[in-house]
Amino acid sequence: MLTKTFYIFLLLFSFNSNAEQKSKLVLPKILSNGEVVLGESIERELKKVNADFLIYKLTDFSRSSIDNSKGHPMAVTADFNKDGYRDISFFGFSKNQKTSIIYVAISNLKKRNFQIHEVLSLKVNGSISEKLSSYLTQTVFKIGDVKREVFLMETFEPGLVSSITYYYSFKEKKVVPYLDKLD
Repeated sequence: MLTKTFYIFLLLFSFNSNAEQKSKLVLPKILSNGEVVLGESIERELKKVNADFLIYKLTDFSRSSIDNSKGHPMAVTADFNKDGYRDISFFGFSKNQKTSIIYVAISNLKKRNFQIHEVLSLKVNGSISEKLSSYLTQTVFKIGDVKREVFLMETFEPGLVSSITYYYSFKEKKVVPYLDKLD
């Protein structure tokens, strides 16, 4: 009798663990070698938006871009929508569209997945033969009592760094450029 009870317990425990794993949101990450791991949920949503999109590799960036971005110029992770889960912004290329694109994957707790937002796209004439001088970096903005994790697209040219800051707008429910206030 004890053996049957043990097997029933084991079977129920196994079933519950599998159900919990399926509902668990797999968070994106950036490995120490610069590899970007989006996770199955983000990859599935990204394929719906842009099936041929490829994230840039470290070898696509100039040395100064790698140094200024703290080693991973193609992506940043942060909790952009303040829900307690790590989101990701990533920079890459669409071969078919001949376009460099920045996407952001924002966690959606109700649906247990991520929503993909296109932040910026730039047409590229021909192929990219030079090393990229634009890169992504992350910081925290604090304006008054409002504290938010944001990301920047910076472009490094000798003697000049220009940047555009992006944040998640709760009002617009998407990532937008920072102009003069956070909502």
